[in-house]
Amino acid sequence: MELDLADGRERLDEVLEEAFRIEASGWKGTNGTAITSRPDTRRFYRDVARWAAGEGWLRIAFLRLDGHAVAMMYLLETEGFERHSPGMVLLASVIEDAFGRDVDRVELLGGDERYKLAFTGDVHDRLRFQAFACSARGCCPSARSATAGRRPAAP
Repeated sequence: MELDLADGRERLDEVLEEAFRIEASGWKGTNGTAITSRPDTRRFYRDVARWAAGEGWLRIAFLRLDGHAVAMMYLLETEGFERHSPGMVLLASVIEDAFGRDVDRVELLGGDERYKLAFTGDVHDRLRFQAFACSARGCCPSARSATAGRRPAAP
């Protein structure tokens, strides 16, 4: 078995034909859902491949057994779309609005996920402390001992 990666800079039409043939050779071809099942779908994937190859983003991966393709993946390899997702656009707009109103800080709570680090390199721990007043059901040792022998009237 070997991995064969094509980026579309050479022999793009030939690579796509092999990829489409492999994709249609299994259940997708049988069910009529393969890329080659409809001319408009084939045209779409071909057009995207040409565009992505020109951008340097196209990767057609083949798994080959004794030189013969037995599986394939059609990939766009980029982080470029992530920053334009609806969630990222919304978050950027919220941050822009906050700072436009002289807000000193916008907290992006939780972990230091990559999408948050697109907006800042400043990461800090945030601790949460909760305290409750002493009560019969609370934490006071004297309250616990005073109610230890009682049974609740209802569950």
